[in-house]
Amino acid sequence: MKHFTSAILLAAGKATRMTAVTNKQTALIGGKSVIERTLSAFDKAETVSEIILVANEEIAAFVRTLTIEKIACITEGGSCREESARNGILAADPQSEFVAIHDGARPLIQPEEIDRAVRLAYQTGAVCCGTKPKSTVKQTDKNGFIAFTPKRDALFEAATPQIFRKEQILSAMEAEKDRLADFTDDCSIAEKHGIPIKTCLCSYENIKITTDDDLLLAELLLKNR
Repeated sequence: MKHFTSAILLAAGKATRMTAVTNKQTALIGGKSVIERTLSAFDKAETVSEIILVANEEIAAFVRTLTIEKIACITEGGSCREESARNGILAADPQSEFVAIHDGARPLIQPEEIDRAVRLAYQTGAVCCGTKPKSTVKQTDKNGFIAFTPKRDALFEAATPQIFRKEQILSAMEAEKDRLADFTDDCSIAEKHGIPIKTCLCSYENIKITTDDDLLLAELLLKNR
C-alpha cells in the first residue's frame, strides 16, 4: 500500500566550510548541480508523492529554472536545521501521512534507496538511513583522554533520509519549538519523545557535501557508477 509521502529537502544551510564555491547547492558534480541531483532522485522515487524544498531565495530562484515535476512548494529556512525541517513539514500537503527529511547536500542518494527506506517506514513507523562505521570509534572524557571503546557492531552513523509519520514528528517538534537549535538531526527529537526508529543501511556513497574535498569525492564516485 502506498501512502502519501512528502519529501522535505533541506537546502537553506550556508557553505561555511567550503572555499571553492560560495553555495554548495549550486556547485557542479558531473555537470549537474548538487541540488538538482538531490531533487531528481526524489522526483524519480516511486514512494514520493510531493517534494517540499526548504531554501533561501537564491536557491529557490535557481530551482525554478529546473524541471522537477514533484516540487509542490518552496518555503524559507529557519535559524537552524530543525527549524527548517519544521517549516518544511508545516508546508506539506494536509493529506501527507509520512515525511522523508533529507539533506539537500546529499546528492548521491538513489531513488531505489529512497523507496526501500520509505517502504520500511510504512511498516515500522520511523526509519533512519545511515551506515556502519568503518573505523574503530573511541569515547573520550572531558580532558580528551580515551575513556572506552564502544563495540563497533552496535554503532550506526546516521545520515538522511530520516522518515516519520508526519503527525508524530511534527508533534515532537512543536513540543521542542523553543529548543530546536539543541538538536542536530530529526531522529534526536523523535528519540526524546519515545518514537521507535528502525535503522536502514544505505550506500557509503550517500555522502554529505560539506567541504571542498567532498565535491572531489562525489565526482569520483559518480565516475565509478
